[in-house]
Amino acid sequence: MDRARKTLLVFATAVLAAVAAPLLRADLANVTYSNAETNWVGGELVLKFTNAAEAASFTLSGPGTARILAVGGGAAGGTGAATSYAGAGGGAGGFVETNDIVLASGTYSISIGAGGSPGAAAGENGEDTSITLSGNDIIRAFGGGGGSNSSGNSGGSGGGGSRNGNVGGAAAQPGSIFGGYGNSGGVNTHNRIGGGGGGAGNAGGNSIATGKAGDGGEGRTSTIFDDTEIWYAGGGGGGARPNATSVGGKGGKGGGGNGGYGTSTTSH
Repeated sequence: MDRARKTLLVFATAVLAAVAAPLLRADLANVTYSNAETNWVGGELVLKFTNAAEAASFTLSGPGTARILAVGGGAAGGTGAATSYAGAGGGAGGFVETNDIVLASGTYSISIGAGGSPGAAAGENGEDTSITLSGNDIIRAFGGGGGSNSSGNSGGSGGGGSRNGNVGGAAAQPGSIFGGYGNSGGVNTHNRIGGGGGGAGNAGGNSIATGKAGDGGEGRTSTIFDDTEIWYAGGGGGGARPNATSVGGKGGKGGGGNGGYGTSTTSH
């Protein structure tokens, strides 16, 4: 089962979940929240924060220990130019999963990372997903880097590169103070077709001599939502030139879109 851009935060006895924002398990007497859908899983309360345009928060009346999964917004793929060259795949948002983080009492703001929009050349980067307390980051998963028709953008995972010899964008998430996972975008090595966007599990694929664009990098799994493995943060497939021998790349497992002809697709 694939779920895109999700942040999960888990305390001791109840669960708050969020698509592109958080999921919590906490003592019900200890937590209040806003703008969340509710559900029950195995006797635990699940709260989903699903709207990137809507302010969301939770308040703890006392300290708690939490598990958190945060995934940034996926980037858009690059735009090609008619029959000349193709766009590359967008990079996945950064994937951050932590255990036993101690949270102080207070009101935490949740920002849900939206996906990037297509651009004239490079796709737009995805937005960050974050949880903050009094303006200070508790966790931040960076948005993915846009795919391009030249070199890919850097981001949580990097966007793919297109046209001969252009490289994919670098992954910013692993070296950040928040840690986590992300990989670089794929390289254009052949025939002006796009490399794949990086995913949380591995790098975006390179275009190859047979005329196939690079596949998006696979994401990673987490069981934090309902104790079953769910894939997150797959990279977008690279775009192909619109001719009979050129084939778009496959999206990475975890929400990556397949590459098209001339223009690539968005990661999640």
